[in-house]
Amino acid sequence: MRTADPLMPHPQDKYRAQVTVAHTVWDSDALVPNPSAVAAHRVYYAMLSSDKYVWFYTEGTRQYLNHQGIRPGMIEAIHQGKAAAQAGAPAVSPPLPRK
Repeated sequence: MRTADPLMPHPQDKYRAQVTVAHTVWDSDALVPNPSAVAAHRVYYAMLSSDKYVWFYTEGTRQYLNHQGIRPGMIEAIHQGKAAAQAGAPAVSPPLPRK
């Protein structure tokens, strides 16, 4: 076993300094009645469990960076979930499905 070298950082310390944990939110709610509320909920929890970043994944013609093909309210929902997580606010709850 190698002894600790005061001039060389431990590999785990180096790893923690260089790697961050991020989560992905997948925009796949074509059948959800209110997708923007679900997006706010998912972004909120992804932000709470990430070190800094949340990746937003989508397929098809939706382009969030260019704001093309996005369902109404989605950009606002993403900002709402992010702001609630950064403020330490209580969970953003999606609406319950109607029976």
